[in-house]
Parts: sequence; C-alpha cells; structure tokens
Amino acid sequence: LSDDTVAIFEPPQQNSGIIGGKFLERSQMKNPETGENFAPFEFVIGECVELNKYRFRLLDCDEFTRKYIASKGEYLRSQLYKVSLNGIMKDLQKRNEEAKAALQAAFRSMDEDRSGNINHIEFLQTLKNLHYDIDIDDAEPLLAWFDPEWKGYISYAEFCDAIVRAPKFPEFQKRFMAEKERTKAGSQTGSNR
Repeated sequence: LSDDTVAIFEPPQQNSGIIGGKFLERSQMKNPETGENFAPFEFVIGECVELNKYRFRLLDCDEFTRKYIASKGEYLRSQLYKVSLNGIMKDLQKRNEEAKAALQAAFRSMDEDRSGNINHIEFLQTLKNLHYDIDIDDAEPLLAWFDPEWKGYISYAEFCDAIVRAPKFPEFQKRFMAEKERTKAGSQTGSNR
C-alpha cells in the first residue's frame, strides 16, 4: 500500500476446488465506504474488506505487518531509521577507509626519497608533474598551508590535515597575502628612514 495499490493472492488449498494464485492484479482500489483509495489501516484482521464487489475476510498477516498496523506505521519508520543510520555509518566508514588509502598513495607518490616527509621541493615537483605549473614564490601560501610551522617539510599528518581543511584555504590565502603585503610595506617603510 506504499503506492496506494492493492493486490490479492489466494493461497492454494488442496481439494477445495479453488485454484490458488493471483486473484487481483496490483492496482489502485477505492474503499466503497469512503470513496478514497484504501489505506493500510483499513485492513483489520478478522474484518471483511470489499474489493471489486468481492468480500474478503482477513484471517492473518505476518509479524511485520501486525506490528506496522498496531503502531500506525511507527514501527516501519523506526526500522527504516535504524537501518539507515547503520547504513550511513557503514558507508561513512567505507568512504573514510577509501579516502585514507587514496591520501596515503598520494603522499607516498610525493615522498620520492621515502623519508616519511615531503620536502617543499618534492611537493612542488609533484604539483608540476600533475600539470600545476606554479613558481615557488607563488606557492608560498600553499606551502604555508601544508607546513604551518615552516619546517621545510610536510609530515603525513600535516598533509592529511591540510586536505581535510581544504575548504578553508581560500580565506587562509587571503589572510596570508594580506599579512605578506603588510610585512613588505613595513619593511619598505623601515628602509626609507
């Protein structure tokens, strides 16, 4: 009934003279009492339902349907919510593992001397190999982003952290360039005295 349709299947019964199987093809059916499409809660165990002038007595249903009807749909929503939360967590774990593997591979490809760190030259050379032509002077904000303490090399932890923080880079670059201009202007003012 999730799409407002109803289908009827009659179970086969030996020696009854009634052939079991599909009795009514899935279609939208109107409740003759309300004039609206049937809703799930109109199918009550022990009651009769009229479909196409035929009356059917509902004798039983499975456990899931029983819980669904008894809770007015809350059972289904709670089950879907639990499944989706577990599914979300599993998906996030999988994506995290895939991302970690990709970051490790990228880091290893940059670490040409296998020191466990990427020096600034290795980093810039890798960018050039990836067709990012950038001069060392223009790369200063990027290097500062990956190597905030300006040690001359980038550890794997710093590399991962810089990638995770990437959305914040444009603002960092603006601040970095503004500070560089202030420093440059201050040094020129000091040398003019």
